Amino acid sequence: MICSKMRDTRQRNAMVWGFENQTAITEFILLGFGDLPALQLLLFLLFLVIYIVTLAGNIVIIALVVADQHLHTPMYFFLGNLSCLETCYTSTILPRMLASLLTGDRTISVSGCLVQLYFFGSLVGTECYLLAAMSYDRYLAICKPLHYSTHMNDRFCLHLAVGAWLSAFLVVTIIIFLMSQLTFCGPNEMDHFFCDLTPVIKLSCSVTHQMELVTFLGSFLFTLPPFLLTLTSYICIITAILRIPSKFILLGFGDFHEMQPLLFVTFLFIYTITMSGNIVIVLVIALNPSLHTPMYFFLVNLSFLEICYTSSVVPQLLVHLLVEQKTITIAGCAAQMYVITCTGLTECCLLAAMAYDRYVAICHPLHYRTIMSGRACTQLAGASWTIGNLVGVAQTTWIFSLPFCGSNRIHHFFCDLPPVLKMACTDISQNKIMVLTVSVLFIMGPFLLIILSYMCIISTIFKLPSVEGRRKAFSTCSSHLMVVTLFYGMGLFTYLRPKSSSTPENDQMVSLVITVAAPVLNPIIYTLRNKEVKGAFRKTVEKSIFSHNWRKQRMKH
Repeated sequence: MICSKMRDTRQRNAMVWGFENQTAITEFILLGFGDLPALQLLLFLLFLVIYIVTLAGNIVIIALVVADQHLHTPMYFFLGNLSCLETCYTSTILPRMLASLLTGDRTISVSGCLVQLYFFGSLVGTECYLLAAMSYDRYLAICKPLHYSTHMNDRFCLHLAVGAWLSAFLVVTIIIFLMSQLTFCGPNEMDHFFCDLTPVIKLSCSVTHQMELVTFLGSFLFTLPPFLLTLTSYICIITAILRIPSKFILLGFGDFHEMQPLLFVTFLFIYTITMSGNIVIVLVIALNPSLHTPMYFFLVNLSFLEICYTSSVVPQLLVHLLVEQKTITIAGCAAQMYVITCTGLTECCLLAAMAYDRYVAICHPLHYRTIMSGRACTQLAGASWTIGNLVGVAQTTWIFSLPFCGSNRIHHFFCDLPPVLKMACTDISQNKIMVLTVSVLFIMGPFLLIILSYMCIISTIFKLPSVEGRRKAFSTCSSHLMVVTLFYGMGLFTYLRPKSSSTPENDQMVSLVITVAAPVLNPIIYTLRNKEVKGAFRKTVEKSIFSHNWRKQRMKH
């Protein structure tokens, strides 16, 4: 036993003396991707594009968060820190790897390797704690919304961010200091594309048990606690979300119990007239080639839009007038808001397109067919529907990403934007600004185009020499002008009237006029005041009656 111990001691001493006699390594060789010589240029271009996109994206995020006052909130403060971290993180690895792929030089000095490892490890540790801080921020926003601004104040956010950065850099500093005491005297080839912790330790010819223990403790400290904190936060968030009512209760007309049968009959009659009138317009225009002109092409789009608009509100209103439980799922509420927003904005754009069509017809009659070609009309209508759909999706997604808690009663007969926003249990001041911005951009923008078109139209009409010519020109615009006045008049009355007159009852009555009464007037205006539509309708009916009588006579024979 004694002889064996003496032999082991001599072997250990021989190993130590042997290492001391060897030359210390001053640089490492990174072998990553070295076995793919044919793909070096392709990999260089691929990683260069990824690096540029990563840098550009994160720099844009940082610039937006710094420049926009509306983004000076805890969530975006942490996002700015995360983007700054990602910029530094990728810059510690990719530039060196790109240089290796381009030049073939895969060497890196020991000191350079330790510096790369220091920044890499520090930034990874910081990211772990920043992600945990962001999950805690979301936990407070959703689970403690009333105390959110108190808890997540600027000072506390700064403490969390500074704590994440300093703690990571401090712990990794200790690890790198211990690594700098290691001896590297054996092979210097590292099967990696950057200096990672484990491959570097494997190249050391010193006793690394203590180093491995410190590394394990550091990794444990920067992975498990933040992960547990993030997991706990999201368990609480999911629990809070599951407690949120899955349905809203629409209180519209709930106080008129005795009048509900009468209201049902009235709204059913109006809905039937609206649907019938718009369907008739679509069929008459489709069946009469004489009406295949730009003006009636836009009118078909407008009629189809009115069908979608009223069908998103009135059928549910009719059902709620007959049943006791006036509920709607959150998904159904979101779908209803999307259709209303989409069709409303599309109608604004379509009315502007129709005004432009009238402007070209009156102010540039000789070039009308060239300017308002079939392709141009399709593009105008397509752009109108695309704008409506994109804004509808964006706004609905944005509204229904807010936390809803507390009462689930909406003082309205459908899911309109203002009453749904009131259900959110968070600060909605920024949301109101965004709603106002969308309204100004996509409602007032087309309205200004309509006004500009009609200013040019009126100026041209007054220059016409004959009274009959002026009367004819005015008659071609009268139907569209009445629809625009009706649509924008009620819209401006709804959104620009004084807040003192804005009560749930008044809001419901105004919305009732817009969603139920107004759509029934459009087909009436375009049929009763339009000789071409009335003539085409008469011909279609006569043709249908003649065809029916002819079939009856044929069956008799």
